[in-house]
Amino acid sequence: MFSQQGFFFPNEPGIYKIIQNPQKDSKSQDNQPQPPRPFNLGVNQQDFANSLGYGYVYVDDFYKEPSKLYGNVDERANYIWNNFVRNSGSSGALFTGKRGSGKSILAKHLANIAISKGLKVFVVAELRIEKKLISFISNLNNCVIFIDEFYKVIGWQYQDDFLSLMSDGNKKRLFILTENDTSNINRYILDRPERIRYHYEYSTLDPNIIREFCQDHDVPMDFENQLLKLNMSNKNFCFDHLQALVTEAINSGRWDLEWLIGILNVKSLKMKEIKRPVKVCATDNPEIFLDLEPSAIKDDLGLVKIGNAILNTNYRIWDDLKNNRPVNEAAIANYESSKSTIDHFEEKMELMDKIAKQASNLDTEGLGSGDNTRFRPVFHNSGNEEAPIPPSNIIKVNFSSEFMIGMEGDMYIYTDVTGEFKVYIENKKLVF
Repeated sequence: MFSQQGFFFPNEPGIYKIIQNPQKDSKSQDNQPQPPRPFNLGVNQQDFANSLGYGYVYVDDFYKEPSKLYGNVDERANYIWNNFVRNSGSSGALFTGKRGSGKSILAKHLANIAISKGLKVFVVAELRIEKKLISFISNLNNCVIFIDEFYKVIGWQYQDDFLSLMSDGNKKRLFILTENDTSNINRYILDRPERIRYHYEYSTLDPNIIREFCQDHDVPMDFENQLLKLNMSNKNFCFDHLQALVTEAINSGRWDLEWLIGILNVKSLKMKEIKRPVKVCATDNPEIFLDLEPSAIKDDLGLVKIGNAILNTNYRIWDDLKNNRPVNEAAIANYESSKSTIDHFEEKMELMDKIAKQASNLDTEGLGSGDNTRFRPVFHNSGNEEAPIPPSNIIKVNFSSEFMIGMEGDMYIYTDVTGEFKVYIENKKLVF
């Protein structure tokens, strides 16, 4: 698809590293070794490169890859490549996610495909982007520009300038970018497919990858299930961890996950997650949610309570009305006014009744320390005075792994101790 005549610089396909001052003599007084195989450019091109102070050197023919690629690495890479070839102008692919998640494997596999099709891959690393370097890159054509750990190379100061490179319709370039944290990337790069066409985010490890890897290494089924549960409960779990745990178990002959995590350099797997209860819903009506407040958590047990002050106040009125107890006119007016502003009000009140029946048998003692030793929920009435709420809005949840029933996005889903309710837990905050 691409001929050698189309290259700006007449070099063979392969991996090339962009460097400063490539014309510097290797026998200079500082006696520092120079990168291997520096290339002379054409006369005019050499003058141009010298004026900017940049050039490039040969690194290798291809990136080294694992003997087997797990997941859909090859499928994704070929899809990106085929669309790049099919369309005119430049394109880009951004791979984000934590270290060891697999984004670099995909990036390098895509680069290797480009090399096999006759392109050069120019790596920008150990350099900080500035205007002369951008000018140098702007004259590269029919090639791949590979920037690993994007923010380390291109800080906020020059990201706007770099955008013009990706928007140049007169050049045929494939930009491959990796970055751990998307917050380090210019908002005009994110969500702009005309500049960066593809964006793959690596978060939790695909369970199918775990199963396939375990099958290839004859991992006992019980240990495989433990790894799957670990992947579900710890968002830091990545392919590097998987490899380390399995190979160490094979070498040691010990299929003891807790012991393996204890001896390996896997700090993020040793961290205990503090989970903040955020929502609860009845299993028979998952569309009706109640806002929750965090409560004392100890030994994987937690109490969650309804935190909506209007709802709490009106529950008192609701209960009085249902049981034909006297309610003053001002309270009824407040009840009717707030009722209209709360979606599914009647359903939520019924849900509170359901919680009340469950909570009557809950032991609320001994789940915290200090002021929380005895759980005392409160609400603020219209006079902003604290008033006690009976324990009819309390749900007791066990946050241990056996009570976890799934995940939805960034939430873990737990059942309460009676199995009546599902509790959604944020999983971002970690402590040791």
